[in-house]
This record gives sequence, C-alpha cells and structure tokens, in this order.
Amino acid sequence: MLERHNQIDSSKLLQSLLNYISLLGVAVLIINFFKPLVFYVDAESNYHRGQFFWLYILSALFFFFAGISVYIKKRKISMIPFFPAFQIFIPVFIGLLIEITIPGVSVVWAGCAVSVTLMIMALQNENICRDKLTGLFNRYYLERINVEYEDKGVLCFMMIDINGFKQINDKFGHSEGDRGLLFVSDCVTRSVGDKGSVIRYAGDEFVVLLNTKDYREADECIDRINENLAEVNQQLKKDYALSLSIGYEIFDMKLIKMEEILEVIDKKMYQEKKKYYSSHDRRTITE
Repeated sequence: MLERHNQIDSSKLLQSLLNYISLLGVAVLIINFFKPLVFYVDAESNYHRGQFFWLYILSALFFFFAGISVYIKKRKISMIPFFPAFQIFIPVFIGLLIEITIPGVSVVWAGCAVSVTLMIMALQNENICRDKLTGLFNRYYLERINVEYEDKGVLCFMMIDINGFKQINDKFGHSEGDRGLLFVSDCVTRSVGDKGSVIRYAGDEFVVLLNTKDYREADECIDRINENLAEVNQQLKKDYALSLSIGYEIFDMKLIKMEEILEVIDKKMYQEKKKYYSSHDRRTITE
C-alpha cells in the first residue's frame, strides 16, 4: 500500500517473497480448517498452538520487517513522518510479543488490523499535503518543513519553472497545459527518485528538496531532469517543446528560514530563465 501510494520502487525479490508467503499463509490457514496445523480451539473454546505455530509467527515477523524497510524508504522521500513508526509498527510488535510469550492467546493479527487502520488514517492526513492535479506535495508541505526542519542539517533546495508555459496555455488550451504539468512532474519525480521530495509550489513552479550537501549531486540531478525531459519531448512529438529553468542552492537549515530559502532559489531560477530567453523568443514555444 505504501509503495504504490508513494511510487516507491520495490525490490522484486522482496515483492516475490511477500506474494509467495501470503499465498502460503492463506493455503495453510485453509488446510487448518480440516487439520489443525497452526492452531485449534477445543470443545471448551480454549485456543491451542499447533505444530506449525512458529511458521505463522515467522511469517508475521517477515511482514513486520518488510514494512519497516518500506517505511525507511518512505522517510527518505518525504522527510516528514506522515506515518509515525509507533502508530504503524508498535501494535504489530506488541501483538507478536504477547503471542510468543503467553500461550493460549492469539492477538498478532488484531495488532496488524490496528496498524492498517492507523496507516489508512495517516494516508488521509497526508492527502492534505498533496496537490490534486499532479499528486506531488504542495505548499502546505513546505510549511511543515519550515516548522519541523528548522534545526535539521544541510539540504539542497531547487526552484523549477517551465519555460513558455503561458504560451502553451494560450495556444493549446489549459487541458494541454495540465498535461504538460503532469509530464514535467513525472519527469522531475523520476529524476529525483528517493533522494528527496518534489513539491508543486504554484502554477508551473516546482520546488525540489534534495537530501544532499554536495553541489555535484545537485548538478547531476539537474542533468537527469533535463535528459529525461528531452526524452519525453522526443516521445511526445508535440508542437511545443517542454524546457525548464532551474535555480538551486544548498542551505544550513539551522541558519536560515524558509522564506529566505525561497527568495534565494527564486532569484537563481530567474537568472537561468533570463539566460534561456536570451537565446529564445518569448513569443514562441518551439525549439
């Protein structure tokens, strides 16, 4: 659920193991109705462990640690804990602990049910920080970063603006403009990967929060964005070519506020835009 929601690239091996163990678990529980391999309930309604009880526990432990690995990937991308670990994993952990230490009690899957419920609630809370068109984070997300990351290390911020976007809207219509925004947001998201977050700041402007203090990594990210966008232009074969102006800087979050960060990267972006229009006619959107 978390991987699909956040477009996290999952390990094929991990995904295969999850699928096979899930199918095996369902098969064993079906067999358990006819032959009590995992557990059985006696005539007095007392719960008893079967000979394959530990297989059941090991499966639950595997899902528990697989969930932690996905959570870690998610934290690298969003950097803000929409899914607090104590809400997601502690109910499962407590259920496992009780099940292992107290015979005659089965609560691990009840813990899983509580965990899934809390996860769905967290997903709904995260939607407040999502842009409806692109699915990217929105300006409210930046406000949360401003509050929660004001004393957290060194990060790179980028401001991205689509060149000639007004002309695309005027000439081809707002529906085509929306498609252009989706192409760019997908391109930037793929280029950033799990190294940071992509935010739709306003209109055709995007902010990238990159988890690095290395200018070379920032330059490599910009190169990936431009290369991927060039491929998109070739594949789409539209009457216009999408291009971007990108300004960035690396900041110590202990020393600067979000308003100042946005002001700095906005000025750097406009410097790049000025260079772009020095060799491109503002009235045209084709290269």
